[in-house]
Amino acid sequence: MASDKNKENLRKTMERLKRFRIQEGDSFQERMYKAAGLASVHLQKEITRAIDSPVPFSQKSIWYKTQKVGQYKKLYRMGIMDNQDVYLSAIIDRKKPTDKLIPVDKKFTDKYGNIKGLAKNLKNGKYKKVEQTNQTILINTAAKKRNNRMIAIRKVSKRKHKIDWDQMVVNITKMINQRVKT
Repeated sequence: MASDKNKENLRKTMERLKRFRIQEGDSFQERMYKAAGLASVHLQKEITRAIDSPVPFSQKSIWYKTQKVGQYKKLYRMGIMDNQDVYLSAIIDRKKPTDKLIPVDKKFTDKYGNIKGLAKNLKNGKYKKVEQTNQTILINTAAKKRNNRMIAIRKVSKRKHKIDWDQMVVNITKMINQRVKT
C-alpha cells in the first residue's frame, strides 16, 4: 500500500517537472513560461528552507500567473499570496517587527508551531494574558510548577532576517535569463 502511494507521488512529481522542462524546439514564450515556473518553484524552496519548521501554510505561499496584455505581449508574474505575506513579512521585510505570541518552549506547541488549545484555554480561564508596558505574557494558571507556568511572550522585536529579498530578486532574474537564452 505504501509503495503504491510512493509510486503515485513520484509519478505526480515527474509530471510537474516535465511541465517546466525546457526543450530545444520551444518558442520564446514557452521558454519564458517554463523558466518563470521553475523560478517560482525555486523561490518557494528558498522560503521553505529559511523557515525553522515550515508548515503547509507557508510551503504553499508562492503564486505564479501569466497574463496576456496585448496582441503580442504576455506578462509573467509571481509573488507571495496575501495571507501568507502577512505571516512571512517578519522574515522577509526588514522594517516590519514581529508582534505575536512566541512560545518559550516547544512542549507548548503542536506540530505546526501553534500554541496548543490557545483559544479554548483563554476562554475557559486556564490561560491568562498579563499585559505589561512593552510586552504581553501568556500564563498557564493551572500549572503547579513554576517552569510550566509561562507559555509565551509577545514583545515587539526584530527577527533575524533569513531571506535577503533583494539578492533573491537578482538570483531569480539571472536564473530566468539563463534559462530563456538556451
